[in-house]
Amino acid sequence: MIFARRAIQNRLDQLRTTLGDESIQKLADRLNTPGKDRLAAMWEVVTFHGLSKLGVLRHELPLETGRKPDIQFKSSDLEITADVTTVSDDGLHEINPAQKLHDLIYEQQLKLGLSQAGMNLDIDYREEETSRGVRTRLCLPSSTRLPELVRDEIVPKLKEQIDAGGRVLHVSIKNETASLRITIDPSKPTFSTMSHASYTSPTIRDKNPLYEALKAKAKQLRKAPGIVGVIVGDSSTGTLAKPLTGSTALTGRAIAEEFLRQYSSINFVLLITVREEPHTWYQVHERKMWLEVDLVSTLPDDISAKLEALFRGMLDAFPKPVNMPINASHRAKDSGFGWGYHGGFTMSGKRARFSAREILEVLAGQRTAEEINEQHKALHGSGHSISMPQWIDAQLRASRLPTQMSIIKTDENESDDWIEFEFGPPDAAITPFR
Repeated sequence: MIFARRAIQNRLDQLRTTLGDESIQKLADRLNTPGKDRLAAMWEVVTFHGLSKLGVLRHELPLETGRKPDIQFKSSDLEITADVTTVSDDGLHEINPAQKLHDLIYEQQLKLGLSQAGMNLDIDYREEETSRGVRTRLCLPSSTRLPELVRDEIVPKLKEQIDAGGRVLHVSIKNETASLRITIDPSKPTFSTMSHASYTSPTIRDKNPLYEALKAKAKQLRKAPGIVGVIVGDSSTGTLAKPLTGSTALTGRAIAEEFLRQYSSINFVLLITVREEPHTWYQVHERKMWLEVDLVSTLPDDISAKLEALFRGMLDAFPKPVNMPINASHRAKDSGFGWGYHGGFTMSGKRARFSAREILEVLAGQRTAEEINEQHKALHGSGHSISMPQWIDAQLRASRLPTQMSIIKTDENESDDWIEFEFGPPDAAITPFR
């Protein structure tokens, strides 16, 4: 998820007296269920927690329409009714199933006995003009027809070249439903690539995932009291991304302004996303992330200023983001608890730190030293560094035993702790007499 599990649990614990056991259990159940709703529940938890510190928060109190908004909030100078929603590009991915096609080709690549490396998929696009603007569509059939495309058109062409002794394989498809090119070159690096035009950048103000999400909430907040608004959390959407220089893509603010123009019963939209400092691949563990917030309001300046101050206070109580929305959206679909410091460790002389979770998993028999060594080799290659079991093995071979062990606790924004070992000189307990 975007925030660490410990940080989310801390906020659930603190919210229990405000929301009650039943509401907390519902949130916990959603957080425990793999799927995109996990991110929606996550944004609700941190939003509820932040507001609960600043006034009286009530959750799902019924309106006269029977609807139960997420938030009814009162402070000394503000009364707000709001819903929390999230926005993703899942619908656009379904219409433009590039990743699904990539995965299907990769499966066949392995079944044909080809190297798992060196595949490049290049997909063409077309621009569709509508009465309200132009949108980009990839030249691909529907998601349900992709298996047929792979089975009937792509695989036979690959088999033909394999049977002819081809080393670098090429497939080109161009027909009414698909236009793409595939190259499989086993001599290329140990990863595959895919290129296509961006189809998630919004170009039509009232036809995009953000507008659709806001529109759905407008209906639910009909006849709500006080200042009425929608708080939007990013679950991986191009509508909240920064448009590239020279791009014709719309900003999230422009879309929210159009929504407020068409739905006068809503007074504000708060957009929350995560930004990341540019980094190179070897700086991936040092990347800096932060929350970026944009309040779009039709209220008078003095009330908007009070709202802005309120939401600044709310954001101060948010945890630190540890994943970008696009990564969080993928991980939210997985079961389990994700990785901690697995595979990482630091060494200094006779002292080393290892993942506490990984060591416990080895002691419990859930993982083996061989599995850790193989994973280390896959990530770092051979000969460049040693894994945790290899380093400990080197100490034992030198007849050294630990002289001190300590737990290095981390904060709520981490998902693991460190166990630090300090090894002494050769120990007579495991050394021949001399």
